[in-house]
Amino acid sequence: SNSSSSGGGSSGMSLYAGGLPGLASGAYAGAAAVAGSLSGGGGGGETSGTGRTTYIAFDGFGHKFGVTDTRGVVSLWQFSNQSSGRPFRQWQAHSKRADAFSFVGSASFVATGGQSGDGNNLSLWDTLLPPRQSCVKTLACCDGGVRAMVYVPHTQTLLCGGHRGHLAAVDVRQQRVIQEWVGHEGGVYRFAMHDSGDFFFTGSGDGSVKMWSLASLRETVVWPAVHQRGTFYGGGCYDLDLYNNQLFSCGSDGRLMMFQL
Repeated sequence: SNSSSSGGGSSGMSLYAGGLPGLASGAYAGAAAVAGSLSGGGGGGETSGTGRTTYIAFDGFGHKFGVTDTRGVVSLWQFSNQSSGRPFRQWQAHSKRADAFSFVGSASFVATGGQSGDGNNLSLWDTLLPPRQSCVKTLACCDGGVRAMVYVPHTQTLLCGGHRGHLAAVDVRQQRVIQEWVGHEGGVYRFAMHDSGDFFFTGSGDGSVKMWSLASLRETVVWPAVHQRGTFYGGGCYDLDLYNNQLFSCGSDGRLMMFQL
C-alpha cells in the first residue's frame, strides 16, 4: 500500500511494509518517521533542512520505500536488521517540489514527479549509478506539475496526473510521452489499477472519480461529485483503492465511498 498527502494540518500518512516488521509514516511538519528496522547510511547527495512529506511508496517486495517532500527532495529508505534512522540515498529531484514517486520495474529504477522551473516535471532515475549520473531522462509533462503516478508493469507504461487535471501516458522503454490530455477539471490526486490490468481509475480535486481504458486512454465510467470539490488549498478525492472488485474512495469531506465494479 502507498499513501499521499495534500493540504495543511498536523496529520500525515502511514503505510505498512507488506508483512515486514515496520511502519512508515510521514507528516506535514517534517520528513518520514519510521517504526521498525531501517537501514540508512551513505547519503548520495543528502540535503539539509526538512520539507513536508508529500508521498510515500514501497517497492513490490516491501524492502525499500521512497519519500517525496515539498523541497523537491526524494529520499530512499531500506528495511534491514540494522537501524540508523537515515535514508540510504537522498537527492534534489525537482527544483520546486516533489509530489509523486514510483518504483519502475525494479527496486533500483524509479520515477519522480513534481514541479521544476524548466517544466520537466517528470524524471527517471537509475539509483545504481553515481548521484550525478543517475538521472537518465527528464520529460516535460503535466503543465503545473505532476501530482500522482502509477506504473503498469505488463505494458511498461507510467501514468501521470497533474495539478491542473492533465493525464499523461509515458512509454518507459522509449522514455517518451505517448499521449497527454485533460482528464479532470481539478488536480489528479490518485490512481488505482484494476486487477485485470485493462482499466485504471483517477480521483481528482474536482470531487469526481473516473474509470479509463488503458488500451484507448478513454474514459469509460464517470462518477461525478463523489466528494466535495476542493479549494485552492486542496480537497476533493484524496485516495483510491481496489479490493475484491470494489472501488473505494475517500475525500477531504470525510466520506468513504464504495463502488461495485
